[in-house]
Amino acid sequence: SFDITIHKPKVETPADVTSCVAYTLPPLKVGDYYTQSGGPNSIGGNTKLIAGDIISTSTTLYVYADSNTRNNCFNEKFFAITIVPEPIATDVPIAQSTYCDEDGINDGITTIDLTQLNPIVLGNQTSSEFKVEYFASQSDAVLGNNPFLSSNLKTVFAKVTNTLTINQCFDISNPITIVVNKLPEPNPLGGIICYDNTTDALVKTYTIDSGLDAINYDFEWKNETGTIVSTSNSYVATLQGIYTIKATNKATGCSSANIPVSIIASEDAKVTYTIPNEFTNNPSITVITDGFGDYEYQLDNGAFQSNAVFNDVSSGTHTITVRDKNGCGITTVEATIINYPKFFSPNNDGFNDTWKILDLENLQNTNVQIYDRFGKFLTEITPNGNGWDGTFNGQKLPATDYWFIVTYE
Repeated sequence: SFDITIHKPKVETPADVTSCVAYTLPPLKVGDYYTQSGGPNSIGGNTKLIAGDIISTSTTLYVYADSNTRNNCFNEKFFAITIVPEPIATDVPIAQSTYCDEDGINDGITTIDLTQLNPIVLGNQTSSEFKVEYFASQSDAVLGNNPFLSSNLKTVFAKVTNTLTINQCFDISNPITIVVNKLPEPNPLGGIICYDNTTDALVKTYTIDSGLDAINYDFEWKNETGTIVSTSNSYVATLQGIYTIKATNKATGCSSANIPVSIIASEDAKVTYTIPNEFTNNPSITVITDGFGDYEYQLDNGAFQSNAVFNDVSSGTHTITVRDKNGCGITTVEATIINYPKFFSPNNDGFNDTWKILDLENLQNTNVQIYDRFGKFLTEITPNGNGWDGTFNGQKLPATDYWFIVTYE
């Protein structure tokens, strides 16, 4: 009997590898590198490679080992080497990294989603193996420390890494400058337009100023229906309502939000009045206005007040002034408080010998008819006459109560 020993060499089985630019062959424990199958016995010749050789193009290599025995047993494995170009981090033009401050604070600082720069940084590198990260400094980018995808920094660095390569090759961009422009800040002030209460004609417009110049900004004014009514830096309002203005900086292209501004219509007042407690010791005047203004009231030369009632008004003729608080006009009327003597003594002593209502002296088309307690007509007097002497047909009447009717305009 005899023993048969079969020798088949074991060779390493390298994994397929992807590398940037080049790949350096590592040492083998068993076997040698060849460019073709068959090792030294390859028909047509074969190139043997050694550890340390640099591979700069994609290829397939073979690892071949034999047993160095009489029957020369051998074993062979192969692996693929893929050489890819080094990633390129494309510089970002400042025009592509300029933004408007739209976070509501408008201080020139805002957090930017930097991933929107990825297409620029990658350029034509569209495969999924490329990863883009951003860093605060070049040294952080080299070491891979503290990557981020959004930031409010003024300068960042982009790093492009090919994730398929064994050496994680990468490229770092030049500094990317982030510019954040403030939004325009129009400051329109609301105001009043005035109408004539009698004719309903517009008597005063209101110019809304944006507070910005037309050299550096474009403008868009809209009314409540959304219709553009002006593109100037100011607008002359002729109708009440809420308008909006949007300003755009011509240099940066940044636009403000739509800023509302209110225009209110007002008018002078049509004025009448009532005297609810005439012929009393404490009469009052209640002023009645017709109009949509906001009014305040004055009696004679007194202070203006918001209350339309004046109490304890003395008898006589008074001037009522009604003023629109919005500046849309003043209306004045005269009101007469009439009071009368409660008694008289016709005894020819020179005091209170006749009776008349002095408060009627300045009124036109006025007369006073006097009656006895039974309704008998006694006489008619005028304000500018001598008054009633207490007689009827030349005869003195007894001391008692008498009634009168006043007619005046």
